[in-house]
Amino acid sequence: MLRLYVCVLEAKDLPVKNSYVKLKLGKFKSKTRILRHTSNPVWYEEFVFRVLDAAHDELVVSILNHNHEPVVVNGGLDLLGEVRIPVDSVASEDKQILPPTWFSLECPKTEKFVNIYCGLLNLFPCSILEISL
Repeated sequence: MLRLYVCVLEAKDLPVKNSYVKLKLGKFKSKTRILRHTSNPVWYEEFVFRVLDAAHDELVVSILNHNHEPVVVNGGLDLLGEVRIPVDSVASEDKQILPPTWFSLECPKTEKFVNIYCGLLNLFPCSILEISL
């Protein structure tokens, strides 16, 4: 059984002040705590996901606006942007470890909001380890 270790470090230049991160790998989901009053949040939170199919699985990391009332940001309801990382890109690395990396957030796709800067996300898709049962 394979496990993917991920550390959500921080984000920069977000267009909102209250945000959190959702992570999804296959059917497994998790999220960070909500950080308020900053457009440059620092989470430093670690997550572990079970990898069912390393060749086809994809880690989807989304940053969302947290507000008591829904707000339209960049054309999408509360979704600021996301990053998609194929699990096999981590598995193919030497020692199956990627360094901390700044990813540009991909904005929600609408005709009205094309090529808008949504901020950056610093992730550490740490490693893939094989766990024997």
